Amino acid sequence: MAICLVWVAVCLLVLPLVNGTYAASLVFIGVFAVTAFSMSAPQQHRLIGLNPSLAAVLVSLHSSILYLAIALAGALGGLGISVGGSGSLGFIAAALAVLALLLSELSHRLVLRRPTSAATTPATTTTADATD
Repeated sequence: MAICLVWVAVCLLVLPLVNGTYAASLVFIGVFAVTAFSMSAPQQHRLIGLNPSLAAVLVSLHSSILYLAIALAGALGGLGISVGGSGSLGFIAAALAVLALLLSELSHRLVLRRPTSAATTPATTTTADATD
């Protein structure tokens, strides 16, 4: 995730430099697309690893959050253009990618520090538990 987010931020910082030529823009779009879409699988793997028994719920929440982010992207982009002009859009997006990187690393460190508890392991019930 960290590598993908750093690469996204770099791509967004390079964006203003490549918009002058068609060939450079095509290469940029290809690299950016591979980078941006390569984050979903590692993120889903990470979520499933948190609690495998809730994998279906976690992956569906992940998809819902992605759709919410896509919906908000247009509004944030419009706000960024109105505040800083269209030339600043790549820098604003790169700053958001760096923020995502920081939040991703923070959540990863918090998960590493949490103690293993019954809440994170799948519950098993026995026949005696079910009748009590």
